[in-house]
Amino acid sequence: MKGLLQTIVGEAVKRGYYYGIDCGEGYEFTSEYFFQHPTQDLDLLCNQKPEDQYIGMDNLDEGHIFFFTKKQADRLNNAVGKVKFDHEIWESEEEEDNGDYYEGWIMWSNWNDGVERVCDYTTNLDDLIGLRETTDKWEEMVTEFTNKL
Repeated sequence: MKGLLQTIVGEAVKRGYYYGIDCGEGYEFTSEYFFQHPTQDLDLLCNQKPEDQYIGMDNLDEGHIFFFTKKQADRLNNAVGKVKFDHEIWESEEEEDNGDYYEGWIMWSNWNDGVERVCDYTTNLDDLIGLRETTDKWEEMVTEFTNKL
């Protein structure tokens, strides 16, 4: 059984979205120092094998995972290290506050206590990637599994 983070982000990737990880240091999406630029590579998301150490979110206490369309991901990835501020690649001056950079985000907590969780998220992810449905199904699977023990 996959972990909750793998399940959520895997569903987003299955639906064609890309994800990126912000470690909360305030870097621009286009900064070379942004923690994980937009990708669909789930191997970069978190520890997935016993020998894995400090991959993706498992290297952080908390962070935001942003979801992007292919167009948004390509625009950001192509600008890495080429502009000083994200707003330099806005498509128009009339964009929303997010500058049309991403579709939504989840805040993930991993405070070394063995419990990882979604702390907060943009509600549009319920429609875009079925976040609530995905988490509900995952929780049902965990309950069924633990009841069999």
